[in-house]
Amino acid sequence: MLQASMESRIINTSSVNGFWAAIGPHIPHAAYCAAKFAVKGFTEALITDLRINAPNVSCSVVMPGHIGTSIVENSRKLVREKNAEDPTDAEVQLARELYLRGGYR
Repeated sequence: MLQASMESRIINTSSVNGFWAAIGPHIPHAAYCAAKFAVKGFTEALITDLRINAPNVSCSVVMPGHIGTSIVENSRKLVREKNAEDPTDAEVQLARELYLRGGYR
């Protein structure tokens, strides 16, 4: 249907994490970042493929920034198996160290 139309567009959704391999030191995020890199890379490859094989079909990737959801809190609950609203002492200490080293700029 896309090729049969006069003009069409494929829009893939990735994330700003498609630009970085990690969201910060000591924060495991490999699977998520790999998935977002994959969507970005696939879209870039598809753009070239479509230009050659289906020039009436274009392709874009949307990479939204961080959205204020409760994903971090819910992840902490799974890992800690307790109330995750307040950071642990170790998390507070790590945040302070990162800030002092300029890791949050």
